[in-house]
Amino acid sequence: SIGDVLSENILKTLKVDQRSEAQKITLDPDAYEFYLKGKHKYEKREYAEETEIARGLLKKAIELDNNLIAAHILFGETLNDWDKKLEIYSSVYKKAEELGNKMWMGRSIRKIGNTFFGKGDKDKALDNWKKALTIAEEIGDKSGMSGSINNIGIVYFINDDFDKALEYYNNSLSINEERDDKSSIALNL
Repeated sequence: SIGDVLSENILKTLKVDQRSEAQKITLDPDAYEFYLKGKHKYEKREYAEETEIARGLLKKAIELDNNLIAAHILFGETLNDWDKKLEIYSSVYKKAEELGNKMWMGRSIRKIGNTFFGKGDKDKALDNWKKALTIAEEIGDKSGMSGSINNIGIVYFINDDFDKALEYYNNSLSINEERDDKSSIALNL
């Protein structure tokens, strides 16, 4: 409830309209805790067994709250099966669309693009990354914009269009410098 009060005050100060009641999503705190534990375990993993532990924590989070899209996305990232990833990310896109959550719609489309790229289909990857970029720009999601722009640059790089690739990498770098996101800046450089 403190978060709700703070959010309301910030929105009023910034003169931003709140989402309608239908758009508000309440997360299960226990599910979110399992998600955070799974995310931490996956990000800090040193052994293959830790990936399995992370998957178990993420599965538990999803069981408790099927609308916790971040858990679905991260679960997909833990997999090595491109077809299964595509199935998960496509399902997540539909769920985000049902919930009216454009941020997760864009991010799931970007993951779909990543999956097509992993499967060797650069054209479908590029199409999805451009769609993800459009959504990210529409909602002002700087992280989503940067990730999509960087990925588009990869396709140009692979196609030996180095000037175009450099243009995209520099655009992504500018966004990440604006965000002061050191790890993304390092990736761009």
